[in-house]
Amino acid sequence: MLDPEPRVVVTTHGADGGEWTAGPGESAPWMPAGARSGAWAAASPPGPPVDAYGCGDSFAGGLTYGLAAELGLERALALGARCGAACLTGRGPYAAQYVS
Repeated sequence: MLDPEPRVVVTTHGADGGEWTAGPGESAPWMPAGARSGAWAAASPPGPPVDAYGCGDSFAGGLTYGLAAELGLERALALGARCGAACLTGRGPYAAQYVS
């Protein structure tokens, strides 16, 4: 068990998007009202896929930024998906980063 328990657990499934599940207890203000779980679709890469190295880290960075910027969970997940998809188009973790 984690202490404190997480407010949300996010599981990615690569090209199949991913899912999130709320932890026990009260929901956070950035979670969709009344929802305890959900899913998101993968974002389309902005170019041909080259290398998957770093895509998960790029997703996590985008998600973390989105939550810190108070975008709400659904928009933060979408930003993370775009960041991961952008990383897919370059060799290694730094060649192709999402730029809004």
